[in-house]
Amino acid sequence: MLQQLMYTLPDTVPYDPFKTDIYILGVLFREEFLDKFSNVQMIAPLVASMTARDPALRPDAAEALKLWRHARSQAYTIQRYWRVRSRDESLLGSAIRDVWALVCSIIQID
Repeated sequence: MLQQLMYTLPDTVPYDPFKTDIYILGVLFREEFLDKFSNVQMIAPLVASMTARDPALRPDAAEALKLWRHARSQAYTIQRYWRVRSRDESLLGSAIRDVWALVCSIIQID
């Protein structure tokens, strides 16, 4: 879908290139994080605002950063540091990876 966003607007269509950049980043975040991982819902409101149909409703970069910081501050502490889980991960695979991530975080292995 991101490839479909890469088009040239006619010179007669007024647009704000910064709001367009925010929109493209929002689509990228949705496709690469929300669509692929199951435990990153804390960024859903940020992505929704960045991909608003009306460009005037999209945040600028500073507002998007504030929204990100707010979303991160509202997440549980463990959620901020825990690994992301692929949506197609099996239950057993997820359990093994969770245990490994926990062990690594306890003994500080990267």
